[in-house]
Amino acid sequence: MTNVLIIGAGGQIPAILIPRLQAEPTLKLTLFGSDAANLPYDNITKVSGDASQLDDLINVMGKFYN
Repeated sequence: MTNVLIIGAGGQIPAILIPRLQAEPTLKLTLFGSDAANLPYDNITKVSGDASQLDDLINVMGKFYN
């Protein structure tokens, strides 16, 4: 299983990329953004935080990628 973390998941590129990654059965996808809970994707881990805050980034990477 490959873990993929998308930082800034509410942007334009992730809107195209996320559905393609969801189709890959060997990926575990985590979305990170300022309002991740409201992103329109199902069956994906969503974490809200501020990418400009190092503690938020460390927290999400440590929680899902250890």
